[in-house]
Amino acid sequence: MCWDAEWGLGYRHPHSGDAPIGIDLDPYAFMDSGGAIGHGLIRTLFLALLNNEAYRKYYQQEVTRYLKESLSTENILRIIRYHRDAIETEMKKEYEANGSRIKRWHDQIHQIEVFTKNCNTCFKRYTDEYFEPVIQFTENKRLALVESANGERYVFYREDNGQLYHFSSTMKGRSWQGNAVHLPKGAPSIVGNPAAYSLASGKLIIVYRGRDEDLH
Repeated sequence: MCWDAEWGLGYRHPHSGDAPIGIDLDPYAFMDSGGAIGHGLIRTLFLALLNNEAYRKYYQQEVTRYLKESLSTENILRIIRYHRDAIETEMKKEYEANGSRIKRWHDQIHQIEVFTKNCNTCFKRYTDEYFEPVIQFTENKRLALVESANGERYVFYREDNGQLYHFSSTMKGRSWQGNAVHLPKGAPSIVGNPAAYSLASGKLIIVYRGRDEDLH
């Protein structure tokens, strides 16, 4: 989904500019945002394939299979340690020749192992969340979805009685805060579908059809 395997599995190293860092970030959110190489061909093809229900099922099955077999924590650690042992003698010579401490190399190996021990579980969890069934709301509970410039996400919906509510969450958040939206004094109640958009300043605008049949 991205140009490097570790980015595709959710890892951001500390030298990634202003990108978030860590070993448990959501790779699907990164892909959906057009991160890394932006709107590249791999991303475009993957999103197009997700429209096919058979492929969605196949993809989830393959994720489970690979994480249990080739990409299992045990197998990856085995390969890392095999290559570590194979080049350790030469790495010591290389560091000594450059006047550097071999501890730096061992620290980097340790960082790779920590990532390996965590990425399998994190990637599986985010895969399950990404493909979990979408909640279907009844027709009279209209939805509007928007993401602000700073990455905050908002969901607006209308109840049967015309009351508008919204839920919000930060880009990294795993929980949502919900509140009622109170219309300005004298504004007609909502009867149409609410729509929302975000300005560059981060201000949110809600547009709706009122009971007077005008747009507000």
